[in-house]
Amino acid sequence: MPSSVEQKIALARQKMMSEMPDVADKTNIGPMNWLEKAIVPSNAVAVTSPWTGGISYNPSMMEGRAQNDIDSDLAHELTHTRQIKSQSIPQRFLSGLKNAFSPSSDYNWRPNELEAFQTEKDRALKLGLSQEGDIQLQGLRKAR
Repeated sequence: MPSSVEQKIALARQKMMSEMPDVADKTNIGPMNWLEKAIVPSNAVAVTSPWTGGISYNPSMMEGRAQNDIDSDLAHELTHTRQIKSQSIPQRFLSGLKNAFSPSSDYNWRPNELEAFQTEKDRALKLGLSQEGDIQLQGLRKAR
């Protein structure tokens, strides 16, 4: 039987099939493997591979999250998938290197992150949802 996190991810993916059908259907989504857990910050909810556009989520960070938050997380990551799929292989490689070696303090201001945060915000407004639970969006609001 799938865990509650796996069930919530499956439900979020189903919702994204209608909201982002160009990427939701074709994207690999699964829990982080041991290498991703070792190199990705432990507080990361999910990451998108800069080379394949596949999404890996952190089950321990997803545990206890509301369904709307998981839906929003997936919309954010699928925005990155869409960005990656629009790039050539050399562009993907260079973007991946650039992001890997950028200071983490610049994360919220990267153009690709701003677009993904905007996707979350637009989705929340469209659905009449609160964004107060999203730590990264709160951080952006405080910085403005």
